[in-house]
Amino acid sequence: MKQLRQLQGVLLLLLAHNVRAASVYYNSFDTAADVADFTTIGAGAISIDNQQLRVTVASSFGSTMSMLDTRTHFAAPYVSTLAQNSGPITWAFNVSNENGAFNNGFRFVLASDQLDSFSTGARGYYFGGGDMLGNRMGLWRFDSGLAGGQEDLVDVMNGLGPFPEAASMKITYDPGNNQWALFALIGEAYSDPLAVTSLLGAAIDGRYTTLETPYVGLGGLNSGNDFFDNVAVTIVPEPTAAALLATGMLVLLLRWALVQCARS
Repeated sequence: MKQLRQLQGVLLLLLAHNVRAASVYYNSFDTAADVADFTTIGAGAISIDNQQLRVTVASSFGSTMSMLDTRTHFAAPYVSTLAQNSGPITWAFNVSNENGAFNNGFRFVLASDQLDSFSTGARGYYFGGGDMLGNRMGLWRFDSGLAGGQEDLVDVMNGLGPFPEAASMKITYDPGNNQWALFALIGEAYSDPLAVTSLLGAAIDGRYTTLETPYVGLGGLNSGNDFFDNVAVTIVPEPTAAALLATGMLVLLLRWALVQCARS
C-alpha cells in the first residue's frame, strides 16, 4: 500500500507538470535596458530606482504611464484578445507608492485597446488605488479611459496605503468562464507575487475580453512616485498531443495499480 501511495504521488506530480503555467513575460527592472521598450505617456518620467521601476508623476493632477505592446514583447502562447487564450492568465507584480502634493494613485493596466489608456476612447481592465478615499483599491473595467466611465469588479476598502507599505499582487482571468480574481499580500516588504494566495474577491466580466487589448501599462496619477517590480505574466497553455497522450497513459497506469492493489 505504501508503494501505491508513492506511485500516486509521482503520477500526480507528472500530471501537474503537464498543466504547468508558462511564463510569457517577466521584468525585474534591474537596469535601464529593462525599460527601453516602454512608451511613456503623460507629463512625467520613468526610471530605475533601487532595481525597481519608478514612475514619477510631475503634475499635481496629471498622469504618467509606461506602456508596452504585448504583440511584440510577450511570448507565445499569449494572445492579445483575452478570451482567445488557451487557459487562465495571471498577472503578478509588486507595487508601492509615495504621495506628492496630493494623494498619488497607482495604476497597473492589464489590457487596453489603446496605447494611451487615459484617452476617452480607451477600453480595458486595470488594477489601481491610492487616490481614493482611505486606502481603497480594486480591480476595474474602464469604458472610456482610466479617468472616465468605469465598473468596479473587485472593490477593496482597506487596501494598500502609501510608503512604507508595500503590496504583492496577483490577478487572474479565466477565458473559460470570464472570471477575474484579485489576490494580495500587504506588508512593509515585497514577496514573490506569484506565490500570493490571499483572495480578496472575484467577479465575472467579459465585456472587453473579445476585443483586442494589446497594451499593458504601469504608472499613476497625481503628483508622486509609483514603484513596480517583479512583473510576471503567465498562462496555462493548451496541452499538446504528446502531453494529452502521456496524461492518458498515466491515468491508465494508476487505474491498473489500484486494481492490482485491490486484488492483493
